[in-house]
Amino acid sequence: MTPKAYARVLRFGHAMAMLVAGDEPGDIAFACGYADQPHFNREFLAMAGVPQASRAQSQRRRSHFFKTVLVGRRTIDRMTTFVIPTTRVSSRKTIDFWIEAFGMELLAIYPEDATDVIDHAELRLGDGRVMAGTPRKEGVSQAIGGASMYWVVDDDAEIDAIHARAVAAGAESVLAPHNADYGGRHCSLRDPDGHAWSFGTYRGQG
Repeated sequence: MTPKAYARVLRFGHAMAMLVAGDEPGDIAFACGYADQPHFNREFLAMAGVPQASRAQSQRRRSHFFKTVLVGRRTIDRMTTFVIPTTRVSSRKTIDFWIEAFGMELLAIYPEDATDVIDHAELRLGDGRVMAGTPRKEGVSQAIGGASMYWVVDDDAEIDAIHARAVAAGAESVLAPHNADYGGRHCSLRDPDGHAWSFGTYRGQG
């Protein structure tokens, strides 16, 4: 990733943090060094893949970013979080395979013409996301093919459809669609890099 591209990602990350915290888009544009709010809106669309207004409204509806919880006489600030799996892939071919096999949407990839070396990629399936990149010497060390992910979907038919699509694209079927003992319908697959992908309607406890 070039210094210019890296600076772009850092600036956008700061803008996203301000947006989730409730700052107005015009204030964010000024604080983060965008030329004006339309410039920020265009950058948001380019980086996130959706218009800024709809994304901001969705964030505010779904995320009470800081909640105040009273425990006795003490006040505790609690942050609502979500998890984004991060993986190491062998090349751009694996990213393209995820798109074909699982129906994922590519949100961003750096460099944009990446083939063998990927600095950073982000993909989305429904409300879930995954980040990926090829191995690097610096930072957290992680082997290719070591990830195991569980994706929650809405209904049983989706499990069967995802499994059929993925197998047709070349994924290895580890567990065919079945009704699990703990509830819900479930299947598991493996991509060419060895990452395990499980899909189910079981949403966990709580």
